[in-house]
Amino acid sequence: MLTIGLIGLVIALIFISLYMCVHSVSKNTTIVAFVIVSFISVAFMVVGYILLGTKAGDELKWSFILSVISAFFCLLAGILAVVQMRSAGVWIIIISIINCLSRNNVSTYKLQKCFAYTLTSSPKASYYSLYRQ
Repeated sequence: MLTIGLIGLVIALIFISLYMCVHSVSKNTTIVAFVIVSFISVAFMVVGYILLGTKAGDELKWSFILSVISAFFCLLAGILAVVQMRSAGVWIIIISIINCLSRNNVSTYKLQKCFAYTLTSSPKASYYSLYRQ
């Protein structure tokens, strides 16, 4: 489990590097992917800590503590990325897309229109437009 968490940390590092350095990729998609990968990595690492902690008992070394600290920093980075998403309006776009998908008896044309309006307009306008359709 800790290995899967470590692989997730490397993937999260790649996503945050893309977010900060490469300007040709979508910032919204990159930060959402970073948040998802970082929280999943922390979940895998916590399960690994529980398994390793119960198995090893009192014989834990410095590397275990360093790994726990890295999971804490990954959790902190994920929380800060969520705050960044909310201030940038990404959260409203995600909510509007979920609302588009969760409507019952929606024709394909209305769903395409909703997605097109969501992705091309401002986040707040697209969020409020869902309730006018």
